Amino acid sequence: MNSLTRFIITTISIMFGFCANAQDSTSNDSLRNPSHALETKVEKDRIILRWAPGNYSFFRQGVDEGYIIERRAFTINPYKEFSDETDVDGDFKVIKTVLPWTEDEWKANAKDTGDVYAGVAMQIQLSGEANPKTSDEVSQISTYYEDQQRRFAFALLAADFSETAALGLGLRYNDTDVKPGYYYEYRIRYANLPEGLKQDTVEAWADMTIPYEAHVVDHCFLESSDQAITVYWTRHNDQFFTAYDIERSTDKVNWKKLNRKPWITSLFEAETPNFFVDSIDNNSQIYYYRVRGYTLFADMGKYSEIMSDKGVDQTPPAPAWGVKAEDMGGYVALEWEAMPNEPDFDGFYVERSDAANGFFERISEKLPADARQFADLMPDQLSQNYYRVVTIDKLGNEAPSFSDLGYILDSMPPSIPVGLRGEIDTFGRVNLDWTPGPEADIIGYRVYWSNDKETEFTQLTGDVIPGINFTDSIKVKTLNEEIYYRIVAVDHRFNHSEYSQILTIKKPDLVPPSAALIYDYEVKNKSLTINWHPSSSDDVEAQEIFRKLGSNEWKSVNKTKNIQVDSLFDENLKEGQTYSYKIVTYDDANNSSESQTLNVTIPNDGLKETKMVATVVTNQKEATLTWQTIQGKVKYVVYKQSGENTEKLFSVYNPVVTWSDKNYKIGDTYQLRVIYSTGEESQMFTFSAK
Repeated sequence: MNSLTRFIITTISIMFGFCANAQDSTSNDSLRNPSHALETKVEKDRIILRWAPGNYSFFRQGVDEGYIIERRAFTINPYKEFSDETDVDGDFKVIKTVLPWTEDEWKANAKDTGDVYAGVAMQIQLSGEANPKTSDEVSQISTYYEDQQRRFAFALLAADFSETAALGLGLRYNDTDVKPGYYYEYRIRYANLPEGLKQDTVEAWADMTIPYEAHVVDHCFLESSDQAITVYWTRHNDQFFTAYDIERSTDKVNWKKLNRKPWITSLFEAETPNFFVDSIDNNSQIYYYRVRGYTLFADMGKYSEIMSDKGVDQTPPAPAWGVKAEDMGGYVALEWEAMPNEPDFDGFYVERSDAANGFFERISEKLPADARQFADLMPDQLSQNYYRVVTIDKLGNEAPSFSDLGYILDSMPPSIPVGLRGEIDTFGRVNLDWTPGPEADIIGYRVYWSNDKETEFTQLTGDVIPGINFTDSIKVKTLNEEIYYRIVAVDHRFNHSEYSQILTIKKPDLVPPSAALIYDYEVKNKSLTINWHPSSSDDVEAQEIFRKLGSNEWKSVNKTKNIQVDSLFDENLKEGQTYSYKIVTYDDANNSSESQTLNVTIPNDGLKETKMVATVVTNQKEATLTWQTIQGKVKYVVYKQSGENTEKLFSVYNPVVTWSDKNYKIGDTYQLRVIYSTGEESQMFTFSAK
């Protein structure tokens, strides 16, 4: 999602936190997507109404036709005590029809005010919508939609930050015809709403006995780091405020606003607090912060409590260098260089690991700042010992040095591995195992292989295998009948044993014979003659002809070891039925291959005789079907057979005589039948390759 789209979604979602409270008299869908929302603010001599459309369509409706405001008054709060006497108006009365300003009204009311948001609102209302010119229709629609959402978002944002903008857009009304002590109920609706655009029933109340009180941004806290302080405030503040200002001071008297423009909350991090990161120059200076929010009535709430903090020094001291570790015949001696000239430098620690990039364990107490040597009296004899020196300051900041290997000499290789065994399955998985070596310091084994035991073996394992088994995967459909393996043992000092004896494994024969090729057939008098070219493979043992009727199971018609048989005569077939045929070829390892499937529909003597030429052109992506036109009002029904499944693919009427199958797979075949307006049907035609 690009930043503009993210801003639009965020803006629309936070413009009115009260949208979720809109009352709906229609459906749950309207509650989730309200047509508009309404809020009130009580001041001494007026009640301010602010509303917002739920989407761009309603926004344009309001711009074009305006809004109708209705009101009724009560002498007391009707929720506490209600009677006919408390209802002053009896029912809602229209008190105002609010229309957005004309261009002359904008110039009269907003000209030379310096109100940037009023200028934005005027431009959005008076300018036409974008008319993108792109060759891509989808891109044109997307650009048009994004322009609408951008206008909608900026319009609502401008109305939040500027009373002039809200009044000019017709999204605010100041009701001065009110009386102290009264209780008012307001209702607002769209004027001249077109058919099909449904609006919700949205009401708001205002009690003149309770004046508006600005909210405070609360639940704020600070988090300090090196040359930065992060100001946090919780998300519940977003129900009162559209945006925020973050201010800083060094004396709690003179304050500086840190954000150039109102800081808008992010919709996409709803589970985390709002935050603002302030970069500071001096970690020792105490800084004071406060936060204030912008309300949807274009005014500001109250400041938060003043918070204070200072930065934290997280800069570690300079690391040690030149670390050297040496085997002293039972223990490892370390020495290093360092230049700790920082005033808060506090000493060293020595750490050890079994890998250069592994987890380092601290093995020393804190050493003084002038220490340059250390002895590890208990190194790990069966593992590698990497050492590093960590410098530390008084605040606990640490800096590790580069590591060095404390190499303990061991030049004796393991004994030759024995007991290498293995087997291979028909999928080419080779499972090897062997007898573990007697040495305690063996860390694993390396496996080697070759297709020729007289040539050099290639290593299979990049890393040492810690166990005594290994699984390899090979291609079994190759000319090589055997594969060869051998292994070596590796100890913890990476001494390698000599090669084990060679293990020979015979590969299974999984290469199937070439398939037979059906090249011709003839249907005559309820009988069928099929001709094919037999398999050309040398190890063919037998041929078997299978047949099935419609979607029934395949049944063997004939199986013969005479591999020269190249035709079949099948009789007493049923009229109007579709028969499928295939030839399966077997080799001496019982591997088999299938010919293509031949689908033949036996003509029905009761069918209307029709002449038809139907062709198909295929490639790897699609098949293009073309057939001859039949005069009159007829329907063409096309069937498709994919594997063993035959289904009706589609039906069309004259004059359509071509169609492309985007879901074509190699091996699919097609048939066509003509249905006449009299209800008569033609025989089934098979599409032939063009």
